[in-house]
Amino acid sequence: MANNTKRAWSWAQRQASFTREELAAALGLTLKQCSTIIKTLNRREYITFSDYHMESTPRKGALSKRYKAVANKQYIERGMKTDQQLIWQSMRILRSFNYPELVSTTGINVGQIRTYCSLLMRFGYVRLVVAVPNHLPPKERIGQYATYRLIKDTGPIAPKRLGCHVLYDGNLNQEIQNDVA
Repeated sequence: MANNTKRAWSWAQRQASFTREELAAALGLTLKQCSTIIKTLNRREYITFSDYHMESTPRKGALSKRYKAVANKQYIERGMKTDQQLIWQSMRILRSFNYPELVSTTGINVGQIRTYCSLLMRFGYVRLVVAVPNHLPPKERIGQYATYRLIKDTGPIAPKRLGCHVLYDGNLNQEIQNDVA
């Protein structure tokens, strides 16, 4: 992904403006891959929306969004710092945590954090320690969050999902199966 993102950034700098479809054609990527790359570049503020030469696409007359590269911006590679890696590092440092703590330490949205935590819970890496009290009325639950604990810290490399029921742990160099009945 980082390689394609870097290629896309390099290509985008040479264009006055571009659409997702043009990026896909130039780099030989799928439209979904280009959407992810555009979101990443936009989030890192490497590109912005452009209203230069809006044109309709063949699909139901919808207008393609045009983007342009931000001038004088240098691409900084994140290396191993994927979102999952940042979440994993924060979990290892904090040991006990809740979602708002992970959001503040990583800068990643709560949806991605929740998804990754639930994945790690299914494979036994994370455990729920203190649940949100459901017996309280909603107004009294404001500001109370479930607390989780990292119980299986295998090393610095974040575990990655390979399939529906398979997790790869690079620290152990093995695939872990989650057999769901």
